[in-house]
Amino acid sequence: MFAGFYALVMKDLAENVRFLLYYSDWKIVILLAIFLLALSVFCCIKTLHVRTFYDAPDTVVLINDYAKAERDVPTILRDVGTEISRAVEDNKKINDGKADFVKYSTISFASGMLLIMLFIGGLIIV
Repeated sequence: MFAGFYALVMKDLAENVRFLLYYSDWKIVILLAIFLLALSVFCCIKTLHVRTFYDAPDTVVLINDYAKAERDVPTILRDVGTEISRAVEDNKKINDGKADFVKYSTISFASGMLLIMLFIGGLIIV
């Protein structure tokens, strides 16, 4: 899509001095827009990166440390509750990190598209 648009712009630049002046003034804007779109794709791919979530409670620990050990029920419940709480907090940090990358991806995509629309709108006016 960009290659076709760029070829069309280059053809018009060669034929029309006004397009050449407009393009030279807005070159940094179109480059910034392309960079923002690439950043959006990178953030989206980073969001899709698979992370291991923590099990709560870990079955090996549950069997070895709690079931086989001679512990009373309130102690086992307290230890399992602490482990579940820690796993929930760790999983929340993983989800918050993914949510941040989704937010960055959305913002950079919207900014890049806005800059491209401004550039194209200026070409139509010129």
